[in-house]
Amino acid sequence: MKNIFLDCKFVSGRNIFILIATILLFFCIILATNAGISADEQLHYGQAENVYKYYFSSGEDKSALNSKGYLHFYGQSFENLSYLLIQIFNIENIFEFRHILSVIIGWLIILITGIFTVRLRNWQAGIFAMILLFISPHFLGHCYNNLTDIPFAFSYIFFLYHCYRMLGELPHISRFRFIMLSIGLFFSISNRVGGMINIPLMFLFTAVYIFIYRKTKLIKLKIIVIIFLKLLLISIIGVFISILIWPYAIENGMDGLISSIDFMGHVPTGIYQLFEGQNILSAYLPGYFLIKSILITTPIIIFLGFALYTYFGIIRKKELFFIAFFILFSFIFPVVYIILKKSNVYSSWRHILFIYPFIIISSAIGLEMVISYFKNKIFRIIYITSIGLLLVFPLKHIASSHPYEYIYYNELFGGLKKAYGFYELDYFYNSTEEASEWLIKYLNANQKKTEEKINIVTNRLDITQYCFRKHTSQTNILYSSYRNIWEKNWDYGIIINTQIDAYLLQNKLWPPKGTIHTIEVEGFPICAVIKRENKYEYLGYKAQKENKIDSALIYYNKLKQNSSTTESSYKNLGYLYHRSGNIDSAYYYYQKALKKYPEDFDMLAQIGLILTRKHKTNEALSYLQKSLQIRPDNITALSTLVQLYYQNKDYDNAIKVLNRIIYYKPNDKNVYNTLKHIESEAKKNRKM
Repeated sequence: MKNIFLDCKFVSGRNIFILIATILLFFCIILATNAGISADEQLHYGQAENVYKYYFSSGEDKSALNSKGYLHFYGQSFENLSYLLIQIFNIENIFEFRHILSVIIGWLIILITGIFTVRLRNWQAGIFAMILLFISPHFLGHCYNNLTDIPFAFSYIFFLYHCYRMLGELPHISRFRFIMLSIGLFFSISNRVGGMINIPLMFLFTAVYIFIYRKTKLIKLKIIVIIFLKLLLISIIGVFISILIWPYAIENGMDGLISSIDFMGHVPTGIYQLFEGQNILSAYLPGYFLIKSILITTPIIIFLGFALYTYFGIIRKKELFFIAFFILFSFIFPVVYIILKKSNVYSSWRHILFIYPFIIISSAIGLEMVISYFKNKIFRIIYITSIGLLLVFPLKHIASSHPYEYIYYNELFGGLKKAYGFYELDYFYNSTEEASEWLIKYLNANQKKTEEKINIVTNRLDITQYCFRKHTSQTNILYSSYRNIWEKNWDYGIIINTQIDAYLLQNKLWPPKGTIHTIEVEGFPICAVIKRENKYEYLGYKAQKENKIDSALIYYNKLKQNSSTTESSYKNLGYLYHRSGNIDSAYYYYQKALKKYPEDFDMLAQIGLILTRKHKTNEALSYLQKSLQIRPDNITALSTLVQLYYQNKDYDNAIKVLNRIIYYKPNDKNVYNTLKHIESEAKKNRKM
């Protein structure tokens, strides 16, 4: 096919492909050089260090087998490789080096996606695929500093590319293809045990292909058996080599592999996510969470291309059934499986980034098919111009928001303007490093040197501590969620816009008063640096803990007079009176706090508790249910609900709620004792 980009006999589609791939590599590396440290990096880097110690101590150092964040269930081979390279070459700028490695793997995804698309269609479609993947802000942003999801995405596309090539070469499986498939499977499983999904996919695609083409390729039953035996051998080799570089699997064998698969299906880590205007625990996110996340964060042009592929590549080209089946099944099946299994997913759709290249392939082929279908030169010029205009939207975001490209919501959805306060922004904590560097400069210029350390609070401890590692003699870093921040003793705060209460964002109560600097994307704050105006709330809270009621009252009343919002002062006065037994005064201040902040689940629970003790069952139930609707794991509300049901002799519901508490607090013996007692009461009640 004649090249539509350059009409020159000396320039082929292949040469343009190579040129664009090279340019994209250059831009990828340049863009990654100033990316921030991401949320997972410190954790995975620490686990990589543990793995390194395990092998260099000949297995005596067992720290890699019981790691923080359950990371021993991950193979994380690419993380381990990066750590090994850092040790070998004595790299000082650890995270800058990691980011270069990460973006190179990201570029390899772009490259192999383009090559795969060329194999399926032509050079033009392959060029489209590379460009579409590069201008996808969510994907590109993760390429900079995500050394878990991006390498896994590479392993997935690499393996399935060679799987497709293998099918075209049947009934023979060449030595080269055998090795490539084994390497792809090894790299996939050794990064994340979810890579095991490649094994059934390989067998399925092979079975379907043989069923369709067995007559034209004259594939006999004996040859079919040999083919599947070779696939079985590839699977065994891939799994076996994966185990060799994975300490947990080495120590536990197949049991370790099976337990890791089970763990990955039901990760116990619960993270509150802002989704559709509500803070929802990740375990309770709706089944369509992943699908909607993809739909609202993917550039419009990708969906246009996919729609065109559906029409021209599937409906009109039924003879290309297997290609369509291969592409679509590769990205639809994993999503359906995760949804049906009710796996615990969060942080938008980063856990399924591995399916995205196949969405790109279908989109790129769809966009190119229109050019092939319509021969009119003027139409082609108009069409290509339209594609270029649609590329402007994501490119504009990439240029204006770097290095926070991944914080992107497409124009069809309404962009960040519609997403702000309703969906997560900097869920990967990328802005922590920039905010820390800004605060260091600010303190050097404005803070008088004293012997007393400056306390800095943050909702991302590990990254902030790393950024201040050269300033430990002057600063002290402490952690707090934003909800409890005012109870801590701090002078400055670095708070990332993630897991912030929806009500605060929607009503412009965040960033708070005292903010001296914000990091913004498209005019919306993703991080706030705060200078504390007074410590009345901390001093009152401290006095309250020490049972100095009079002192606490003085501080809370001062807070009421000096605070820009009286909600926290009312709440703390309520706590104070509640603790001293004055529940009427407590109720009064809780209600005043609730008027200021109607979505405060803790206030709702406290009011529910007071009403329960006053035996106002219906009113108490209403407050408790609303509290649990906002925060399902609110133990105060759940415990009060048990008390409410128990005092009304509704033992069955009390038992149900206790089982919910056990889900959140499986090691609390008091809960089990209460459960036994209520079950005993329930039995007595039934006998009566």
